[in-house]
Amino acid sequence: MHLFALKYLVYYALVAAGMGLLFSRRIRRWNRNAVLLLAFFLLGGVIVVWIPQLGQGLGMHPSPMCSLTRLLEAGILHGVYPQVMVISLAVILALSVLGKKLFCGWACPLGALQEILHSIPGFKKSPNLSFAFTNWIRTYLFVIYIAGLVIYGSYLYGPINAFELLHWRLSYTEVVLGLGLIGLASLFYYRPYCYLVCPIGWVSWLLEKFSILGIRFNKGRCNSCRTCLKVAPCPSLQPLIEGRKGWLPDCTSCGLCIPACPKGALTFGISNLLFRKESPTQHCATRPGVDS
Repeated sequence: MHLFALKYLVYYALVAAGMGLLFSRRIRRWNRNAVLLLAFFLLGGVIVVWIPQLGQGLGMHPSPMCSLTRLLEAGILHGVYPQVMVISLAVILALSVLGKKLFCGWACPLGALQEILHSIPGFKKSPNLSFAFTNWIRTYLFVIYIAGLVIYGSYLYGPINAFELLHWRLSYTEVVLGLGLIGLASLFYYRPYCYLVCPIGWVSWLLEKFSILGIRFNKGRCNSCRTCLKVAPCPSLQPLIEGRKGWLPDCTSCGLCIPACPKGALTFGISNLLFRKESPTQHCATRPGVDS
């Protein structure tokens, strides 16, 4: 096996572990965090610091963000599409089509770090920011990035590409300040970098309408106890209950709402493949402004 393929095998293994928990309904915060911790350790450059020989297989090049942004930079400015980035992006998109944000929710090292920090008790969790606001910021940044490439030939994501910090080669001050800022925000808000900045998060959100698997809601079993709303960290349940349609906020397929439902109204399974109408079962949407 070429060492280059090792990272993608780890992607699939982590997602498979997550899907196993989701399908079994045995998912809990502790076993989800165990998978996320493994994702950060193996894919966040940590193991490479300890075992440099794994740098080619598990290193941060290309990072998830660079798989998209550096690929477009190379294509727009130089007319070339590096194979390593094409493969990396294809794997991420394939996992996102398989299930709603399965890559972001289970294999992304930066997303894993943010969620682990958010789960630390003792910090009052703030209501999720309005999705209309966060997605506007995320979309605006991507449009500015494309304009910067086309008009000025500049890579404008550079200063805010937090994945660069996970190379662990920047100065101690840069790493501490960068990850410290994201970590501090994560203690109070759920995945702030994912929702406000990350272009991979934005693209995988666009793919949610085409994802095969996702959280499903059986309205007939729901007794409106709202227990699920008290445990789900993401902005993902209010529109589910209300039956909203259209472009809804990201569902990270964390699945923590599934075992919380005493009536079994929430499950993980076939979502809205080919825009199939689902009644009385609906796929998971999202809920801005609900406490974690």
